[in-house]
Amino acid sequence: MFPPDLSPLARWLGRPDFEALAAGAAVAPADDAPRLVLADWLRDQGDEAAAALATAGRGVLAGWLAMAWYEKVTGRGATDDMPHLTIQFHPDGPGRSDEATHSVRRLTAAMILARARGERPVW
Repeated sequence: MFPPDLSPLARWLGRPDFEALAAGAAVAPADDAPRLVLADWLRDQGDEAAAALATAGRGVLAGWLAMAWYEKVTGRGATDDMPHLTIQFHPDGPGRSDEATHSVRRLTAAMILARARGERPVW
């Protein structure tokens, strides 16, 4: 099912400790270490469901976080409102882990976050 249930991640949004770890994982999508540190931290907090999402989100975690934020702020599903953007974060997506893919995904996550703020970016 795409997207996975993002509510385990959404409940952590707004907590500075979580957001710092998540930002570290989001800016380094090809590096497993920050994402696994986030997963370990979530396990330490007793949230296995969120830890499982962080573990599974290799290369797409930034997008999943943006989608969770959008849904939390707007109360609407990001995949319903922006399927053309959210498809970039399907775990069975491009399968490449190159810089071009990461650049497109970073820009797409930024667009989703901008829409959560009510903006209509035209990048």
